[in-house]
Amino acid sequence: KKFYLHYQFPPSSVGETGRFGVPGRREVGHGALAERALQPAVPTNFSYAIRVESLVTESCGSSSMASVCGGCLAMMDAGVPIRHVAGIAM
Repeated sequence: KKFYLHYQFPPSSVGETGRFGVPGRREVGHGALAERALQPAVPTNFSYAIRVESLVTESCGSSSMASVCGGCLAMMDAGVPIRHVAGIAM
């Protein structure tokens, strides 16, 4: 796999208490959505593997869309030649 998005959503980000360990349904689902949204922007002929880590510290809205925006900006800052796409949406 050439592109991987690591999405973490601890219970404290929504004011809950709980253990921080195995990813739950929310983390798996939102992470898959964000990864699928960023995949078209990743160049196909890029020779390195890319891992983007998204740690949600507070959530009052769409944390997966914030992960997409932040992931795209992080890849641009790292020098990944982003492919131009019409738009990124969940």
